[in-house]
Amino acid sequence: MNPSLSKDTDTIAFYNGFQLKILDSDKVEMQDFSFENDSVGILFYYDAEECEVSIEASKIRYLKVNAASIAIFSLKKGERLSHFVKEGSHLRALCITTSIDKIQDLPEEGYSSLQGLLNGIIDNESSSLKRLDFFMNTQIRDVANKIFTHNFEGLLAPLFVKSQLIELLAKLIFTLDENHSIRKVKNINVKLELAKKLLTENLDRPPSLQELAKQIGMSPTKLKKDFKLKYGIPVFKLLKNERLIKAHELISMYGYSIKHAAYSVGYESVGSFSNAFTQKFGKRPSTFRKEELALN
Repeated sequence: MNPSLSKDTDTIAFYNGFQLKILDSDKVEMQDFSFENDSVGILFYYDAEECEVSIEASKIRYLKVNAASIAIFSLKKGERLSHFVKEGSHLRALCITTSIDKIQDLPEEGYSSLQGLLNGIIDNESSSLKRLDFFMNTQIRDVANKIFTHNFEGLLAPLFVKSQLIELLAKLIFTLDENHSIRKVKNINVKLELAKKLLTENLDRPPSLQELAKQIGMSPTKLKKDFKLKYGIPVFKLLKNERLIKAHELISMYGYSIKHAAYSVGYESVGSFSNAFTQKFGKRPSTFRKEELALN
């Protein structure tokens, strides 16, 4: 495959027929890439706000994505996949691509879940685009963060990024396998424990109730009811408590600023965070932080 790329998109690593591309732009309109062969790909949105991704063909197909979204696509030869960035925003995303022919040649052992995911988007007649029903988890986001923030230079840089491409593929395959296993679980308690785990591991970007229910193979109504019966509080009340407990820890043990702690656990408003923190712990986070700094 020889991709035709804009300057906002770089091919930075290759492994076993897969390419890793990086998208990094604050342009309102950004033409991304096209291929000389029919191709498939996975898009990991590390940083995005109401970004639109589309395939310009005989018919426009588009969807909206935000930070932590994952999308898959199949792209016919010569067609373009484009992103439209909200004015004042920045798009940072990773894209793993390969040819459709390569997908069919992957060994079943180890790659079956990835092969199944990508085969599901392939349409022999036209290009396709789909947002997945799960988000980048902590493990996948950690890999993305390392790719965007590493300080390697010279010959070490491509070696490091190639290692992260391999890790990204491994983390994705592990997540797909885990999600498949979760959906097969029949025990309600196990499902609920998995729901709690998914929430607490993604405090800054938690799934919605519908997304969480789909990931564990339950209806949203049943999840709400059974979760409260098991844990004594509603789903997102537990999420709020876990966020505040984690923020308390970040401030007391690691000296985070109030703003940094709030954003790290998913609050978009420092004021809302401060009010919730005060309600739970009996003092404002600024007062608490001053006391902790004095002790240390």
